Amino acid sequence: MKVKKYLDENPKASILEVSTETEVTQKQIKKFIEEGRLMASEYSALNVECSRCGAEISQGKYCEGCKQELQGELDSVKKDDKPEKEEKKGGGKIHIQDRLSRRDR
Repeated sequence: MKVKKYLDENPKASILEVSTETEVTQKQIKKFIEEGRLMASEYSALNVECSRCGAEISQGKYCEGCKQELQGELDSVKKDDKPEKEEKKGGGKIHIQDRLSRRDR
């Protein structure tokens, strides 16, 4: 609340200035931004860096470009895993119908 109140009164303050004036660490202020508890886009000098590429962002941990790339990589891994799971599904087990057919022989 201290940080939000200070920023409302000083919207152009940097993270360093906010930290000094509110006695809240820079690390904690950045965490507020990453968690979406503090919207840096509302304050012109309050940005953090994308954890992946270093681009300036106003919220979260990753810029939009990195989010899309990471999502694409995740989707690719999910697609690669599906055929293995389908092969394992049968697992070499004999179904009831197969057992009955063998018994009749």
